[in-house]
Amino acid sequence: MGIYVKDLKHFATTVLQCELENDGDHVRYTLRVNSKDIATFKYSRSWRGNFQIPEFILHKQAQSMHCPLQMWKALIQERVSKEVYFSALLKQELIDQVDFETLCKR
Repeated sequence: MGIYVKDLKHFATTVLQCELENDGDHVRYTLRVNSKDIATFKYSRSWRGNFQIPEFILHKQAQSMHCPLQMWKALIQERVSKEVYFSALLKQELIDQVDFETLCKR
């Protein structure tokens, strides 16, 4: 099953509550907590709702979001909770315990 732009947008805005930056040729989402940029990803502005995102782009997004590709796909498809992702960021020391708790409460 593919990952579609509409699923990615829903995940970024509703689940992670990323900030949208509409500039240039790409749509960018940034995960921020306590005034810190934690992770960011982008996709082409020309892609619309039912456009299936290519695997190599998903891989680049996963790298940008500091997680494995399989976790990134599972997150977007809501088969893995955001808390699992935030826990992985905490283990990598990309966020601290206060950031973790703030992100989980969103």
